[in-house]
Amino acid sequence: MKMRIRFWGRILALMLAVSFFLGGMPSVSHAEDPTFSRLADATAYVRQCAEKRLGEYFFYLTDSKAVSWDIDTLLNEFCECSGIIVHLAINRREVSPGKLRIGLRPTYRPGVLIADAWEKGNTAGLSSDEKKALAHAEKVAKSIRSRYASDLDRELAVHDYLCEILTYEDADTSQKLPPQRMATYALNSGKANCQGYADAFYLLGTLVGLNVRIQDGEITSGGHCWNAVELDGKWYALDVTADDTDGNDCAPEAPCYIYFNVGRDLLAASKYTWKDTQETADIIDHTDGNYFFYHGGAGQYGAAFEKMRDLTQYCYDLKKNEGIDGCWTMLVNGAKGFDTDDFHNSMKKTTDHHGGPTRWTFWYWQMGGNLYIFNLWRQF
Repeated sequence: MKMRIRFWGRILALMLAVSFFLGGMPSVSHAEDPTFSRLADATAYVRQCAEKRLGEYFFYLTDSKAVSWDIDTLLNEFCECSGIIVHLAINRREVSPGKLRIGLRPTYRPGVLIADAWEKGNTAGLSSDEKKALAHAEKVAKSIRSRYASDLDRELAVHDYLCEILTYEDADTSQKLPPQRMATYALNSGKANCQGYADAFYLLGTLVGLNVRIQDGEITSGGHCWNAVELDGKWYALDVTADDTDGNDCAPEAPCYIYFNVGRDLLAASKYTWKDTQETADIIDHTDGNYFFYHGGAGQYGAAFEKMRDLTQYCYDLKKNEGIDGCWTMLVNGAKGFDTDDFHNSMKKTTDHHGGPTRWTFWYWQMGGNLYIFNLWRQF
């Protein structure tokens, strides 16, 4: 069976909600507010303020290029420089030629605020929806922590859980804060857009003990949002939205793992981009085989091969020896010139000695020159 996955037909251009509050801030100057001559330094300051969860802050900007921008351009620049901000209000006032006074009032993602409250042991300030989402997350996280000891296994469990319970839903942009962007809506309703997926992973990932960040950027269809996870001191990208196929374009029995702990190399191959001012984690340059899904592990994870006959033999042995029906594999540099008959013919040779009828269905994806295959045994 031949089926090509098309992620981006399902992932629309998703932009952060923004607004500004003209007249909502004092017009007087404050000498203690910092001044930045470079936009990069200003965005770094915004990230620092976001990490402190400040509710309102001010600074001066003298960057010759940035001071000429309109308010919407400035707003987007500051809103997107920290993954934990879901909405931003801005006030911009020229205090002298070439010098702006900027005031920002952020709204932080609910998954982030819920995780903060959980870590502090004080949930009194949470809304009823947030408390409901936290109760859900705590129950799931407790189960994952009891079953798995390593960060990698816990990350995989959270990834698979969200792929199982969530369905992609476009943001309702008629609302100031579309619920699809929130972890609360994701965990309470089972629906989310890319921001909701990322926010929900941040919450559950934090509760199971992971160091997680949220990254805004672009893909071929427009704005997008995903996560970064730290494992043994290195940062990896994780896109649960893209891996959750909802059974539409992929094997209905399993989520996908193409974007599980990838480096900049595979992100670039899929045309993921982000500006330096947006970067929230220093993702590794090259995908690390120790943490990428296709690193082997007696069937729990997939495996990578350079020859098709070794790949099909692995699928066969995994079913014969471990009883595992679904098998994830990667054929290194195998995308060019691939034809579905290549896999079928190799599998037929592999199963010739089986001694009984066998049937299988497989799905494949191509990215970065590699070929990714999920094989499902129908009869063995």
